[in-house]
Amino acid sequence: MTQSQWQYSSPLTQPSTQASGAQQASLPQQEPRHVPPTAASVPAQSMTAQNAALRKLDKMPEFYKHSPQLWINLLESQFAAAQVTSQIDKYYHLATKLGHDVTAELKHSLLTLPSGNEYDSLKSVLVRKYVENDNV
Repeated sequence: MTQSQWQYSSPLTQPSTQASGAQQASLPQQEPRHVPPTAASVPAQSMTAQNAALRKLDKMPEFYKHSPQLWINLLESQFAAAQVTSQIDKYYHLATKLGHDVTAELKHSLLTLPSGNEYDSLKSVLVRKYVENDNV
């Protein structure tokens, strides 16, 4: 068989030949392979509730210094909706919402949080710092 009798085709499609009928009959037929859908081809309606909740979590406003307990309660309800349960994931979400002024005020505390319990520790620091200051 000469090179001109075969044309290159992707492994995802049927081979294309120009061989004679007798030669084609002896060639094994390949099944087309399944190509998984790309993210762009998946309709928006199929987005899960968890993905929608995670997007909503990303849109949480910055930490409310004037009402920290309310803000933490809102954040934790978003965690529940998005099924975020690990300490480190909760910590990362919380830390990104602190703002520059709060981060500067809590610099030492942020650098010394215990490993493995970051979220609960940071939440305690925030409540201690801002709720106690509201009551004075």
